[in-house]
Amino acid sequence: SWNLYYRIANFMNGDSTLAWYLFSQQNEARPAVPRLILFLVHSVSRDLKIDVVLNVSSAVATAGVTLLILRKTNAGMSRLALMGAAVFFNLNFFSLAQWQNWNWQNQFIMLLPNLFFALGWLANLSSLRPLPRGALVSLCCALATFCFANGIFQWLLVVPIAFGLRLKERITLWSLHAGAAIICLTVYFIGYQTPPSQNPS
Repeated sequence: SWNLYYRIANFMNGDSTLAWYLFSQQNEARPAVPRLILFLVHSVSRDLKIDVVLNVSSAVATAGVTLLILRKTNAGMSRLALMGAAVFFNLNFFSLAQWQNWNWQNQFIMLLPNLFFALGWLANLSSLRPLPRGALVSLCCALATFCFANGIFQWLLVVPIAFGLRLKERITLWSLHAGAAIICLTVYFIGYQTPPSQNPS
């Protein structure tokens, strides 16, 4: 799809506003985050091969963060077992059956929610204090929301961990997360229109 590049060109030429460029609907998604990244990158170079680099880089980063989570949640795992898990994961994640998709700019939009999902859990499992940790989790959820439509579900899939906290602290942590979710979803659905292909027959 060349629609995204037309949007970038229109914005660079001054034919659209920043708000329209970032938040206008693309099918059922509002991919403001990847649009911003692509705009910044293509402001430096118009070479479309950069998009392939972004695709691969986001996938490699996701794989790396996932392995960090695996190691963090399985402290007793041997290096051999970790390497085996890494090989198995990457054979699936970087499947040769998907080789054509690496040339497709929409792949970047679809890969970013996976990266923010992994980063959200890495932050959630960190040793940070509850509020900063919860803030990072909510930030990752917000970024995922404005990447691809499935990013919305990250608010439910990556809820701040509250083990060992008093009831009041748990309520505070979860309330802040829920409040951030409400704000993001409100922005997301302002002016939302069901894509034509999704209309009931």
